[in-house]
Amino acid sequence: PATEAAPGFSAEGVSFTFDPVIAGGVTAKRVPGTPPSQDVAPWDVGPDYRQFSFDNYLLKDTFHNPVILVYPVADYEAMDDNVQQIMESLRSILANPSGTPPSQLPFLPVWNAGPVMHARYQVLQFQNGSGVRYLTQYAQSFAVINNTDLFYTFQGLTSDGKYYVAAVMPVANPNLPANGDSVPGGDYNAFMDTYTTYVSDTVAQLEEFSPATFVPNLDALDSMFESMTVK
Repeated sequence: PATEAAPGFSAEGVSFTFDPVIAGGVTAKRVPGTPPSQDVAPWDVGPDYRQFSFDNYLLKDTFHNPVILVYPVADYEAMDDNVQQIMESLRSILANPSGTPPSQLPFLPVWNAGPVMHARYQVLQFQNGSGVRYLTQYAQSFAVINNTDLFYTFQGLTSDGKYYVAAVMPVANPNLPANGDSVPGGDYNAFMDTYTTYVSDTVAQLEEFSPATFVPNLDALDSMFESMTVK
């Protein structure tokens, strides 16, 4: 039987194909930057960038919106030393892709929160660059790993070093709780006391699940990023 061809997307110098199950379409726009000043929070500082938002995404009611962001490297590094360190970390990984990844993986955009964990780390090549993909969840406290907040991220650099690709794609797995409203066991203090074990056990589970058990399928997300060209 004939299979439906993956829709092709091309706008603002970025092109890729994606499984139509993932989303109904993509909307592109240019976003003006925010220079550093006393009135601007550090995580809001950045250059002009390109934003690609997914319409009618497979998952609804997630904390994060599905989006791909493309930043000009030189402009962003000139604005923010912390971003420079993030990009340097990614360059280091990509220079030795089979090496042991750092405990703190590179991630943009800058958020007022931190990663709870990461799982399913892998280096991927795209059409004119390379990057890393992994699953993660950000929080400001001891958070339950759950289907509202979990996401797949791709963090990549074009081969010429000019553009940084950052993606946040919400994902879910039927073996995780729907949200983080209640902690396992019901006792928050006990949950905090055993949090390191809880996270490592959950990460071990996430590593074992088949890519097809995730929504969207992790293989479909990988294929989308592998098809990408950024100019």
